[in-house]
Amino acid sequence: MAQVAHEDLIFDEDYASACRPGGDVLRFTRQERALLGVFARNQGRLLTRQALHEAMGACGSDRNVDYVVNRLRSKLGDTASERRFIFTQYGEGYVWRPPPGRSADVEDLLCIGPVRGLEHGLVAQVLAPLQAALQVRTGGRLIRLDPDWTPATPPRTRFSLETSFFSTASRANAAFILRSEPDRETLAVFRESFEGGCAAAAVEKLSAAVMSAIWKHVALGSRAGVGPSDAPLHLRVIEASALLDPPGATWIRSREQLDRLRQDDPDDPCACIMLAMHLFAASIMRTDPTPVTRQIVSTLEGEIEALTLKFVPVILDDPVLALAAAKLLLLINRGHTDLAETLAHRVFATSGSFAASLLMLGRIAAYRGHLAEADRLYDQGIAFCEPDSAFEIYGLMLKAMARTAAEDYAAVVPIYRRVVALRPMARQQFGMTFLPPGDEGLGHELAPLADAASLPSAQRLIAYLWFRVADQFPNRTQAAAIMQGPLSHLVRRLGPTVASDEIWAELPEELHHLRACRRR
Repeated sequence: MAQVAHEDLIFDEDYASACRPGGDVLRFTRQERALLGVFARNQGRLLTRQALHEAMGACGSDRNVDYVVNRLRSKLGDTASERRFIFTQYGEGYVWRPPPGRSADVEDLLCIGPVRGLEHGLVAQVLAPLQAALQVRTGGRLIRLDPDWTPATPPRTRFSLETSFFSTASRANAAFILRSEPDRETLAVFRESFEGGCAAAAVEKLSAAVMSAIWKHVALGSRAGVGPSDAPLHLRVIEASALLDPPGATWIRSREQLDRLRQDDPDDPCACIMLAMHLFAASIMRTDPTPVTRQIVSTLEGEIEALTLKFVPVILDDPVLALAAAKLLLLINRGHTDLAETLAHRVFATSGSFAASLLMLGRIAAYRGHLAEADRLYDQGIAFCEPDSAFEIYGLMLKAMARTAAEDYAAVVPIYRRVVALRPMARQQFGMTFLPPGDEGLGHELAPLADAASLPSAQRLIAYLWFRVADQFPNRTQAAAIMQGPLSHLVRRLGPTVASDEIWAELPEELHHLRACRRR
């Protein structure tokens, strides 16, 4: 049976047991094996308590996860003063961070290597601190230091940082080439000098530059061209955040990267369009307890409109940015629908970006109230999406909202099944957005999510659905259909304060009777 090494332990392939260097054997229970297995498959990734609970068989309360994790830590010798295996992301879940002695089939985020011109002392003075700084910036992602690494040397890595030193009597001069792997595309070249014994500032500066270049590459993709299944800009930004931000951070943290890009060039259309997208998300994905209001949304939309319109003339031939601009101009709902449609048609006609442009055209058709046409375009766009990808889930969610707006709740059921099959955690993340108004079928299945919701989470959901989903359907009947299911379930559970007085005043009249519903 194959074995897997972590720190000073050798695990059986099925994680039934592990051996210490002295020969002592650790035995693991069924639930401990379940957690070890899911941790091993997701090294360096945040796993929520809900995901771990499901991996254990979803028996009892999800607080049982904490009990089993603590039991595992005790067996592994993973003490609070010396965490080596399981790290806590408070309020969110856990991260398994293995040391360098990991299984060879795990992909590193970045390998520092190969290294040329290496002299005694430079590993300790420059390269090891650089490795540590990069790990800190990514919340413990897998950064490997291997001076002898070559592209043909396992284990695999997503990026490499080739390093060359030329030393003088007082300093070490270095050139760094950042490449994506395995295609070996050069992403950036850096020059740096390290004074003897005073490398800390230069290492910090270099680590920031390396991570910024990786983030930009992941967010924007290759600028050589856009393929039929390539994801739109906002999904690439989310991927960059998921890959590079410390575990548990949302893509809202990308503001730091955007600020750096704009410092380099305040009029860079790419940085400005991405900033506009960030503002769009920030208008609803707020981290402070202040309720979302129409005034907050409107103020941010004014900034989005100014940023986007300024750069439309110079991004016409960039399909990624043009579609991002089309999305922003449509969703701020300020009379730019025709311009958004022109941009989307231009991208479809002149580039290979089939999936993203078809889904954008579907959103425009839905906005105009043409739901059957939107459904057709969504199906065409989803067919081009990479199977089982976040992009496919995005397309399915758009289709589900259009079917909900048409009050075709039966058609929503297979979409929900597909989304949850692709991402089991989607039931927790998106489940209440699929709630039909009745208590039968999918309503009965998803009602427990509404029953378990807290008032603050319910208020955030209703604000999101009203300001960011229902707003995409100017037809008031269709907007009412979007709101009816979640609102009716949550009002019955928590009372009418799940929606603010402002939202109640804006809601279509046919929903006002829900305000008088009795709480269960």
